[in-house]
Amino acid sequence: MKQQIAAWAKKIKNSSWVWDDVHSIGQHNHLSTLLQGLIPSQSKNLYGTHFIFNNQSNSNLGSDGYDNYQAPMSESGNPLFQRRMWVNGHLEYFGKGPQINDLIRCIEKVKAVRTVGTSVFVTIDRDFAASNGSTVLRELRTLVYTNELYQRRQIDKDPQVVPSEEELVAEKQFLFSLNDVRRFSSLSYNLHKIHSDVLYCHQENLANVIASGPLLASLMLHYFSSIFPDVRIRSFKYRNSEPCYIDESLVMHVRKKGANYEIDIVKDDRKLCGGIVVSND
Repeated sequence: MKQQIAAWAKKIKNSSWVWDDVHSIGQHNHLSTLLQGLIPSQSKNLYGTHFIFNNQSNSNLGSDGYDNYQAPMSESGNPLFQRRMWVNGHLEYFGKGPQINDLIRCIEKVKAVRTVGTSVFVTIDRDFAASNGSTVLRELRTLVYTNELYQRRQIDKDPQVVPSEEELVAEKQFLFSLNDVRRFSSLSYNLHKIHSDVLYCHQENLANVIASGPLLASLMLHYFSSIFPDVRIRSFKYRNSEPCYIDESLVMHVRKKGANYEIDIVKDDRKLCGGIVVSND
């Protein structure tokens, strides 16, 4: 298996993908309606909205419903893994980032392939450029590929309790419905079954349908902008530790952390995901 992964990694790092898209006002409006239904906001900022644009073609779906165009493959073209999950990401904004009705070109490359135990972590570098060629956003995203069913972390071995020493700026209770998650998946052209199919999730040892990584990142930035509408975000680095299930009460915290801000989504004081906002202020 390791030799197959190494051969695939060497080949895939020489590949690139180009996705052209117009960041249309109609799609923005659909996303705004969805996010406003989860957490109301008066902010008109567009941080995180790029996730619904410049996406994959879904022309080679895996058994889990996600496009296999960047999945580890054997030399004969068969997938080496049956499952994948979104692990983390990093967004770096240049100026205001992509704006409504901008024609944006996204060039995508595999930046790194790392094997940890029986799993493989694949990091993607995505460069978003305006029609004049200038970069307006750079994104890194990491997915983990595995053949193992999901196993929840043992809290006594790896506690993820939200720290209490940072200054709490704001908090908001919310929950995702199945409709919320499916609507975002439709907007982002994401056919991954764990975001729509309850029976499939049970087969994967997941308690229910889960919110996607891009939805979580978008909602965290949406909530942050609702509190700080005048703050210009320079970067946002986030990590998903555990699934955020539909129909479960969740709480989002925003804390001041030095010159930056920390955003967490928690359930029963257990951190499920979170990120760090670095501002230009």
